[in-house]
Amino acid sequence: MPPASSWWVPRVQAVDNLPALAPGVPVVDMSSSGTVVYAPTTAMSRLVWVSRGGTEEPLNDVLRVYMNPRVSPDGSRAVVQAGDLWIQDLARATFTRLPLRDVVSGGFPAWTSDGRRVVYRTTGGLRFQDAYGGGQSEGVSGTSESDYPTSVTPDGETLVFMRSSQATSLDIYAVGVRDPGKARPIVETAAYEGGARVSPNGRWLSYISNESGRNEVYLRPFPGPGRQWQVSTEGGTQAMWNPNGKEIFYRSGNKMMVVELSSTTSEVALSPPRLLFERQYAFGPGISIANYDVTPDGQRFIMVKDESSAGRLHVVLNWFSDRRR
Repeated sequence: MPPASSWWVPRVQAVDNLPALAPGVPVVDMSSSGTVVYAPTTAMSRLVWVSRGGTEEPLNDVLRVYMNPRVSPDGSRAVVQAGDLWIQDLARATFTRLPLRDVVSGGFPAWTSDGRRVVYRTTGGLRFQDAYGGGQSEGVSGTSESDYPTSVTPDGETLVFMRSSQATSLDIYAVGVRDPGKARPIVETAAYEGGARVSPNGRWLSYISNESGRNEVYLRPFPGPGRQWQVSTEGGTQAMWNPNGKEIFYRSGNKMMVVELSSTTSEVALSPPRLLFERQYAFGPGISIANYDVTPDGQRFIMVKDESSAGRLHVVLNWFSDRRR
């Protein structure tokens, strides 16, 4: 065996704070000639408030990878995915991690109507968790990683979610909160359907479909059956209700649009879409599930603002020769 000094090389830290796309997978590459290229920071974002007129102010100063913020029904808290699920106290600016039993898979959290629990997606299916951190989480039987929660009805009795399948892409399903395991399709066609949100009065369902060849926002009775109305006119996705039930917001590119509506038991009257503001905010990992939310008074939006240093790379030349010194 050769002397230790001839084969043992001490391990040293070469580059600090490499970002990662996933745990253990840094954003770095090296050529055979010894040139190293790496990103200076990972993709980061912040949460911001945006008024109906587009005025922006920070919600907090903490940079993370935020996705799918949801304001609680009383407006006091927000649940957001930042790796795990976290609860932001909107008045005190505290940030508390929810103690989850299962690994979050995409998260996509949604509040129950009483604001006491959060439903979210895991690798083992959908689960409910006490929003104050106490108690046990509760699985929704008959669901799997193929399901994405989107909305809980105002009476708290029904969970609406998206189900992925090879046969029909994404469809909209519902299951009783007290009687899980008996999920039923609400909108199931050969087209893509997603982003379903039940209206504040529980009578209508807004959702996204590409049946026309592009994503548009639609409205139909809940739980159905019944005719559908097209809400958006020039493409739209990520629809959300104003909590007063009289407006539907949606995104069209970087535009935040609003449509006013009035309804009877069987008919709906819709206004032409109107622009509220146009500004670049993150769309998140989902096509149709909103990467923003609306305050209970319908006057402000909580948006995810990208703060990454896109397009910047660090280059180190002659890596091998530098390491031999």
